[in-house]
Amino acid sequence: MLLTSQASIRENAHWLSLDVAASGGNGSDDAMENLLRELAKMNSESLNTAVNTMSFGTLGQLNVGAGVLMAATEGITKSAEAAKTVDMAAREAAMQLLEKMASSLDNIEVSSPENLIPFLSSSLFAMGSIMSGVNEILDGKSNSSVPPTDTDAAADWDYEPDIGDDIYSKIPLSDKAKQEKKCPSRTTRKKAKEQVTQMMSTVKKIGRAIESKSVEGETVVAQASGGQACWWPN
Repeated sequence: MLLTSQASIRENAHWLSLDVAASGGNGSDDAMENLLRELAKMNSESLNTAVNTMSFGTLGQLNVGAGVLMAATEGITKSAEAAKTVDMAAREAAMQLLEKMASSLDNIEVSSPENLIPFLSSSLFAMGSIMSGVNEILDGKSNSSVPPTDTDAAADWDYEPDIGDDIYSKIPLSDKAKQEKKCPSRTTRKKAKEQVTQMMSTVKKIGRAIESKSVEGETVVAQASGGQACWWPN
């Protein structure tokens, strides 16, 4: 309940709006970046708290977890700036939370698999939002599309060693700043591929759990507000 309440407060707090004017900022790039950092930190913290403290032994607990997941990721699709409020740490925490909830499905008793539709819809929406956010980063024409928190953390990430096929290309070993700026988008691209594979595995796990709770011929259809849809069996 605490995480759900925090999400509600964050959603309605005008000072956390990405409209810097509405939030009392001065409209500068620094003000926007600082706000993005604050929101990204809140999202990461709420997701990590959910992963570390929540258990999913009942349908009610599962729906609360799905609500936390959706609240942390729903802003991604609103704008290119909003996509920066879910950084790499938040995406990884979201996938951990989704995996934890999916793994609990076998032990949750429901009278009908249709009782799981709210969880399914929220999970589909979150997965779609995460990939939309990744696309915003990867499709960006400059480093400004990378979340500020990822740029801050880039100094501690491994650099991409690939220099291409040109044996005469110059390796800018001395330009650490340039390497750090390129690192977030390259690392995001690598992580995105891993997360897609993880999502597909999670969807299959959810599908097996739903099938085990269904009678022969029964179909469960879930559709998220973002347009994502899935049905079981398929």
